[in-house]
Amino acid sequence: MAGNFGGGEDGGSSGDGKPPNPLSGGGRLSFGGGNGSSPRLPTLARHASLVFDGHGGRHAAEFACSNLPRFISEDVDFPEEIERVVASAFLQTDTAFADACSADSALASGTTALAALIIGRSLVVANAGDCRAVLCRRGKAIEMSRDHKPACSVEKKRIEASGGYIYDGYLNGLLNVARAIGDWHMEGLKDRNGMGPLSAVPEVMQSKCS
Repeated sequence: MAGNFGGGEDGGSSGDGKPPNPLSGGGRLSFGGGNGSSPRLPTLARHASLVFDGHGGRHAAEFACSNLPRFISEDVDFPEEIERVVASAFLQTDTAFADACSADSALASGTTALAALIIGRSLVVANAGDCRAVLCRRGKAIEMSRDHKPACSVEKKRIEASGGYIYDGYLNGLLNVARAIGDWHMEGLKDRNGMGPLSAVPEVMQSKCS
């Protein structure tokens, strides 16, 4: 499956430059198509498209682009238990990137992520962050993802329950997304038990394809 990289001037949509923050210098990677290193995805999914919008550098986006599809395709329950499989793959990618960053601190960065797969007659979209998916059905736009912003009531409740806080719309005054892969270098945002204010757990939506 092909991957393309294009660095955004503003470092991706996860940073819009309010306080001085680590969100500059990111980039966006897209992953989609029907050939490549994860043969079970094109074989068992009619289509797979993934988008990674990095912040603080390109390393997290590149790592996720290389590893998230593999974690999906290698799960023995793919595609039968697709929601669990995709959610697990996001968390496995996040943990694996934490290990990579422990070995090489220069990799420190983060990325939002969105995966869209067509399995049989179902469109499955998993999103962590503020990438967006929209389904066009009979000329009408149907949102298949929602932005995970710290000020959102659902995210704010989860963040505060995890010991975090919102400052001027930013998670712990640092990030303007509430879910992302990576960012392990930012103190107080994540722990190995997945209980920190910044979550890599995706929100999954499904829709039947006509």
